[in-house]
Order: sequence, then C-alpha cells, then structure tokens
Amino acid sequence: MNEMNVTEEWRVAVPYKEFGQFKVADIEKIAREIVAERKAAKQSMFITIAALKSDKFKELSSTLRFCADPLTGVMYGIMTGLLPDGNIKWRAVILNEMNAFNLNMLNDAITYAFIRMHPKVVGSPFQMGEAVYRILDEDRIAAQKSAKYVVTGQALQIAKTMKKDLILGFGRYLGMMYPVDASAEIIRASLFEHAATMPYDFMEKFNNPSRKYYEIIKTALVVGIISFDYEKGYKYKSIALGHSESDVLTKLIEDPSLLDSIKAESIKKDPTLKNLQKEVETDIEDIVKADKVKAELEADELNEI
Repeated sequence: MNEMNVTEEWRVAVPYKEFGQFKVADIEKIAREIVAERKAAKQSMFITIAALKSDKFKELSSTLRFCADPLTGVMYGIMTGLLPDGNIKWRAVILNEMNAFNLNMLNDAITYAFIRMHPKVVGSPFQMGEAVYRILDEDRIAAQKSAKYVVTGQALQIAKTMKKDLILGFGRYLGMMYPVDASAEIIRASLFEHAATMPYDFMEKFNNPSRKYYEIIKTALVVGIISFDYEKGYKYKSIALGHSESDVLTKLIEDPSLLDSIKAESIKKDPTLKNLQKEVETDIEDIVKADKVKAELEADELNEI
C-alpha cells in the first residue's frame, strides 16, 4: 500500500467511516500505516510535493478539499465535521510550488495521506487529465528503480532462454507483428526489446495463467482462423465467440474441443511457425551431427591409447 503503489485490492479494503450517505476514508489510520511502513523500511520521514511547472510571474497555489474513489465511492480528505445540511465539512489544504512534509508530525502525515490520493498529483489512482504536482521522495524513487532493474533482468533472462518453438506465440501475445518469413533471431530480438522497455508488461503476460489461450487467440487472428468485425465481434467459421478477447477466452476455456480445432487449424495455416519448425529441426540435426563427431573423436582417442 505504501506511497503511490495503491492497488485496486487496497482501495476496496480501505478503512472508512460512514456519515449518513457518505463513506469517508479513515485518513488518520491510513497516515499511521504509511508512517509505520516507512519506518520499518528505514525510509526518510521527509517528503516534498512540488509543482510540475512554475510561473515566474506569479506564485502557484491550489486548494484541495477532498476527492472520491470512482470504484468504491469512498471519499478522501481531512474531515472537520458535518454541515447543517448533512454534507461533509472538509479542511482546506493549500499547496504552493514547493511543500515540505515531516511525517513524524501527525498533522503532516495526515495531510500527505490525503494529498497523495488527489487527482492533481502524479501517480494518484484517481488521476485524470494533466496533473499539477508530483511527489519528490528519493527513497520511493530509488526503490522503484531497483525493483524495475530486477524485473528487467528477469524478463531479459526469459527472453534469452525461452525455447525457439515457444517464442512466436508469446511474441504475438505481447502484441508483436512479424513478417511471414521471420526468423527466430528476429522474433527473439523483439522479445529482448519488449523485456527491456516494458518489463512489467512482459512479466505480467509471461506469468498470466491464461497465457496459452491468449497465444492461440492471437495466432488464430494473425493467420485468419478467427475473424473480427466491430459490429459482429469475433467469429470462428460460423461460431460467434464474443465481442472482446476476454469473451473469446471464456468461450475457449468452456469448450476444449473448440480450442483444439482452432489451434490445429492455426498450426496448419501458420507459415511463420512452419519456418521456425524448420529451424528447430535444423538445430536438432546439427546437435546430432556434433554429438556423432564428438563420439567418433573420443573413440579415436581411445584407440590411440
């Protein structure tokens, strides 16, 4: 939950209090959790929130009162009471171009816990349109960079070691389009590029339990076994598969025989796959020849002894 890594799971489970029809996030409890996590991780308690742009002719100033989660309806802000009409009374938080917060101070921690969720802040889960402020937190930035380097290394290793007969389907799942005569080297190079530039997407799709289904769907679309029309959706021959790829996925999971038919026809009609299979066969032949030569050399050495 710490910092801007606010997941949908966290948003659904966020602590809140009810005031009539309103659900108000327990911002103090959230603030205390943030402070506890940062202390446990030995992170700095000092954070700066700065404007993305400055104006040399005037001082930037924004007043933030509250924001609401469109997913859960929970409202985030610093509540000070109820108005006579039953609405929430919020404390105004004024931000200038540079704003320093000491999370050791409960008031600063509460203010920060609210600001980080506001749509005007880069990385807020509710951000819409152009943000105005960003959080300058060196510990968080360093942690994110370290995590990205680790994930990138994992993705590059997978791209390097993935078997030749598997790279085509996975490349298509990643969204790659290949020429008919694409070699294994071209396909693997595209995996390296995706792993280096979009490592999180690479790993998410590699670890997706439904990956094999999506690889079949993407291949069937490329070779024309499955057709798509904006009005009619996805079709296999006369069989309607749905209006989204997730619909197609559900259909194929529910009907294994349909999945097998689409897969078999795609393999027959896929010239790029046939090209790869020839490369794999050549590799096997080369390995067999090399093993044979090695065995003959070893036999000759034994005879000389």
